[in-house]
Amino acid sequence: MPIYFSRIIVISIVFCCSYWNLQSQQPAYFTLGAEDLKDADVYSIIEDNDNIIYTATNRGLFAYLNGHFVKMGNAKEQIGNSLFSLQKDSKGNIYCCNLKGQIFKLEENRLELFYSIPKKDLGHTTHFEINAKDQLVINSKHVLVLDIYKKQIIFNSFSRDSTLSNFYHLIKIEDDDIMSLNSKGYFRYQSDTIIANYISHNSDIYRYHYYLFGDSNEFEVLIKKSNSHLKILKNGNDISSILNTNIPMSSRWIQFDKNEVFVINRIQGVDVYRLDDKGIQLKESWFQDEFISKIYQTKDGKLLLGTFKEGIHVIPNREIKYKYILKNNLKCRDFCLNNDDIYFVGEDNNIYNYDGNLNLIKKTLGLENIEYIHFIEGLEFYNNISYKNLLFSSEEDFDYRFLLGVKDVFIINENTILFATYNGLYFYNKNDYKTPFNWERYSSLNIPAYFLEDYKGMRIEAVIFNEKDEILYLIKNSEFISINQKNETEYIQFEGEHLTGKALEFYNDTVFIASHNHGVLSFYNGKVQERFNINNGLLSHNIKDIKIDAHRLFIHTDIGFQIINLLNNQWIQLGNSEGIPSKFIKNFRVDDDFLWLNLGSHILSLNINEFKQKEYLIPFSLDSILVNDKKINIDKKIFGYRNKKIQFFTHFKNILLEKECQLVYQLQGADSEWIRTSVNNNMISYKSLSPNKYSFKAYVDWRGQKSEIVEYDFEIRPPFWQTLWFFVALILGLAAIFYLVFRIRLSQIKKINEIELAKQKTEVEKEIIEKEKIESELKALRSQMNPHFIFNSLNSIQDLILQEETDKSYDYIVLFADLVRNTLNYSNTRLIPIQKEIEFLEIYLRLEQLRFKDTFQYNIVYNDSENIEIPSMIVQPFIENSLIHGLLHKQGEKRINITFQLKDKYLECTVVDNGIGRKESEIIRKRQGKKHDSFSLEAIKKRFNILSKQYIIDAKYEIIDLDEGTKVIMNLPYKKIF
Repeated sequence: MPIYFSRIIVISIVFCCSYWNLQSQQPAYFTLGAEDLKDADVYSIIEDNDNIIYTATNRGLFAYLNGHFVKMGNAKEQIGNSLFSLQKDSKGNIYCCNLKGQIFKLEENRLELFYSIPKKDLGHTTHFEINAKDQLVINSKHVLVLDIYKKQIIFNSFSRDSTLSNFYHLIKIEDDDIMSLNSKGYFRYQSDTIIANYISHNSDIYRYHYYLFGDSNEFEVLIKKSNSHLKILKNGNDISSILNTNIPMSSRWIQFDKNEVFVINRIQGVDVYRLDDKGIQLKESWFQDEFISKIYQTKDGKLLLGTFKEGIHVIPNREIKYKYILKNNLKCRDFCLNNDDIYFVGEDNNIYNYDGNLNLIKKTLGLENIEYIHFIEGLEFYNNISYKNLLFSSEEDFDYRFLLGVKDVFIINENTILFATYNGLYFYNKNDYKTPFNWERYSSLNIPAYFLEDYKGMRIEAVIFNEKDEILYLIKNSEFISINQKNETEYIQFEGEHLTGKALEFYNDTVFIASHNHGVLSFYNGKVQERFNINNGLLSHNIKDIKIDAHRLFIHTDIGFQIINLLNNQWIQLGNSEGIPSKFIKNFRVDDDFLWLNLGSHILSLNINEFKQKEYLIPFSLDSILVNDKKINIDKKIFGYRNKKIQFFTHFKNILLEKECQLVYQLQGADSEWIRTSVNNNMISYKSLSPNKYSFKAYVDWRGQKSEIVEYDFEIRPPFWQTLWFFVALILGLAAIFYLVFRIRLSQIKKINEIELAKQKTEVEKEIIEKEKIESELKALRSQMNPHFIFNSLNSIQDLILQEETDKSYDYIVLFADLVRNTLNYSNTRLIPIQKEIEFLEIYLRLEQLRFKDTFQYNIVYNDSENIEIPSMIVQPFIENSLIHGLLHKQGEKRINITFQLKDKYLECTVVDNGIGRKESEIIRKRQGKKHDSFSLEAIKKRFNILSKQYIIDAKYEIIDLDEGTKVIMNLPYKKIF
């Protein structure tokens, strides 16, 4: 018999240590999706080729993107939300299934139905694995093998042997070796070869699994339900005697290497069994107060543990252990150390001791909140030997009620200790034995009395005394102050402001302060010696506490935990990548080479000398770019002036590093300096960029380690009217355009009239000709108005140029170009939508505003239906007359109000100006000897007469003189568009 089978026969599974020791430690971890998955039961987990984590739950499929679990869309044909069996093929495509036999494929963040198992082959459960040939081996009522690419069943176990049914377990042994089990035997699909073995055993067989232990030694483990025994089989043959085991028979077994098995208990917790020289032994027990539903190992070795409604626990490094102390939902508020013993205050305000067992040593009846506990060797606070050296508060210690607010303790020497409290500053003198110990606010011993008396009743948060220089340092009401032996108080400043902080430490005559806004600063002789901030390695300026032990400075920030070697300025950092959820750290202590972290329900103990800082690759790239909300090809570099909105989407996927990583970016040409933000803020948006050349640069910073910089250079070009060639071409082209428009329009009208006159043969033809003649006359009138209007506008441009209003003339030309284009379009159109007419008037009035400067205001009001059309360019001449005759010579504010109001049979338009009126205008005209060309108004009269005939309404206008200005009322025909 081979040696490894002989060893297997003598294996006896025993506990490697006591139950408490197994419970007392478990790997450090942090949790993903505690909020996002608080209502979800995790059934399956998988990591895709881009390191994105997916989980199948009772609420659907979720992907972990940018710091949150995001639900993927359901398939249209999907029955229910519960999903199972996440798998991926060789191309990285993700698949899952439900209990109804539907298999889905993930396509662009949405599930699509890939295959439905026929009812005749559908069992109570469905599970599948994907082999190396991208074939789905499906375990249900029967075993089916489905070709992914052809979507065809290439094997059905029922067609081979009707007894191969009702399978309940599916195991992927290797990429091309998958086994399914039932009560009679197993079915293996290996390299397109079908292997079916039958095992004849007693009916007490419950389940058996296929596992590998040792170096390439294969054997199958048969579990007998009645007496919880293991039997070892090889290829279906009994090769060993029965072995006793304590492994729960109803548990699920998961194996990632040949020497270790994870056993997920049916109710709570995970047990880890390992093969060593002594046999198969229980090594660790995790999460004994929590139900674990799934264990998954990522490509880089992280363990992901699924839960029901608690998210996914991530174990980055199994070597870092939690010192698990508290049970039954007991949480730690503060703790202190005495060699191997731990004392802590629970949230229930009771005092506990842990020396390998959890002991209640002081019950305080919950009368006061105890927030601080400290152990001082040689100083006996109480007679009770269990806690005589502990400093904490209790209702029964009435003489020392100030201890309820103790915030800090500083030992000056073996005789004198300072206590910072919410009620002032106290000290203890060991040499005075008037009472069991002497508490004083002031004394002539060692410390001048005024140091203490002046701060009676004040909130002192931290204290340090430099005995060499006799200087006292305090944080009083968050302000950092120093007091010398002459009782001179100095509010210490930094960058011109009073420095505020949370904690003080003392090392080599140097004071360190955890400031509120400036990081950690060190002071020597009252001057700043060194500053640790985010620019030289500090994770955050939000610092919760600092401590110094030997030559190491420990810093607790809201992002992570850091240790600085003050001798060489080397950093050690602890965070999610080490399994330490920094945001849950309440407080910490340092004892020799061990760092102790209070996480509420856990105490983490870490040997600093044994800790090795890991290095990680920082995969970072530019994922996509949106211009005006449209995705573009990243090779495109030049955009028009209207493309002002630019959005950059970055790509970073590393769940261990994301909480600490910062995205650093700058858009050169827009940003004056580099900007830092969370790496989960993967969208960088610029809403309104002006024409210019730009260069976008970004990288990820993790603990001072930087990713490669991604760059994207692009240009937004200015509009053509802001270029020099436009002004040159405009001057040359305007004259030609005006002349051609006039000649073309007259030629067109002449030809139309000739054709229409030639067709007059009958009365019907006469009627048609008459109507077309009317329309032609209208077109002629409109086209005749064009040069009149255009030349008036050119005169305005000339006036602006002569007045050296160059910028305004440029603006006038741009608006005038729009006006000419509209004039050409509308002059050949009988009716236009009222909104177009209003837009035309808006451009015209804006042009006149440039000429009149800031004294001219206008208002156009129309609140009725936009679904009508009116004769084009019919209102403008009246506005022109108001400007020339009414407002041109008026002093002060000039105003025109234009109102459209829909009546039953016509549209009423009112133009009101506050000009000088017709009489005054006529007097000025005669005095100046000028005569305004009234061609437009004469043409308008003709248009109104023709419109009255054409639309059979009383199309007319009326001019009314007001006390101030003139009012014109027009009745215009209109037509509904729909």
